[in-house]
Amino acid sequence: MKQSKITGWITVTRANPTGPGTLTIHHRQGDERWVHLAISYWKGEIEDLHKVVSSVHAEVQRGAISADGRPYYFKRYFSRDWRDRLKRMIRQSRGHRALVAGELITAQGFLVPRPVCLIEWRHFGITRSSVLITEEVENAHDLYYGLVKPELGIVNDMNERRSLTRTFAGEVARWHACGLHHGDMRLRNVMVRRAGTGFEYIWLDHENTRHFKHLPRTRRIHNLMQLNMTTAGISLTDRMRFWDAYRKTAQLDKDEASKIRRAVATFTRSRWKKHGHL
Repeated sequence: MKQSKITGWITVTRANPTGPGTLTIHHRQGDERWVHLAISYWKGEIEDLHKVVSSVHAEVQRGAISADGRPYYFKRYFSRDWRDRLKRMIRQSRGHRALVAGELITAQGFLVPRPVCLIEWRHFGITRSSVLITEEVENAHDLYYGLVKPELGIVNDMNERRSLTRTFAGEVARWHACGLHHGDMRLRNVMVRRAGTGFEYIWLDHENTRHFKHLPRTRRIHNLMQLNMTTAGISLTDRMRFWDAYRKTAQLDKDEASKIRRAVATFTRSRWKKHGHL
C-alpha cells in the first residue's frame, strides 16, 4: 500500500487472480474495502451486474454491492485501435485520466459522479485495461432527455424548459471560463436534476477532458459545435436561446462572439452534411 499521486487516494498492487500480470487498485483513503471488492469484481464474483451500454471502446455495467446496497457504475475501457495500444506505453490509462480529470473538475466547483475505485490491469509494465467505478447519481437524467422528454419531470412547463436551456448555457460558459475543454461535450454526457427551484448538472466521461490556463478559441468552438450537433427535439429558437445566454455569461465582445458563432455554424453544417442530416 502506498500514497497515490492522486490527492486523497491510496494505491495497492495485487497479483492478477485470473491470469498474468498485476492489478493496481486505487481507492479513497479510509475506504480499504475496495481492495477486496475490486478483486471480487475482476474475478466475476459481484452478482447482479447489468450491462447498461457497450461499444468497441468501453462497457458500462450497473449494480449494487452487498457491503452497502448502493448502486455503482463500473466502466471498463478497451483498446480502441493500434494507436491506443501505443499510447498506453507512454501515457496513463483512460480510466486513470478520467479519474484525475474528475477530481480536477470537482475542485473547480463542478459536479461529476463520485469515483470510488480505479482498477488497472498491467502486464509487462503496460496497462492493458482499466475500470473506473463511480457512485450512481440519484434522481438525474441525461440532459438530452431532460430537454425533450417532459414526462421525466425535469421540467414542468415551457418556462422551466427555457430556464433549463439558459442555466445550462451559463454552466458551459463557466466551464470554459475555468479553462476546461470536454473531449465529448454532448447532451447525453451531461446529467441534470432538480435542485430546489433550479437545476444542477453532473458531467460525465472525462478521459479526454483537459485543463488550459487560457482556453483556446478552437477548443471553445469544438465544444459548442458538439452541443449544437443534436438535431431531434432541439429547435432553432432553443439554439439561439442557449447561445444568447452563453455569450452573456462568457462576456464575449461583439467581434469575438461573431467569429465563434460563425465557426460553430460552419462546423455544425459540415458535420450534419457528413452524417446525412442535410
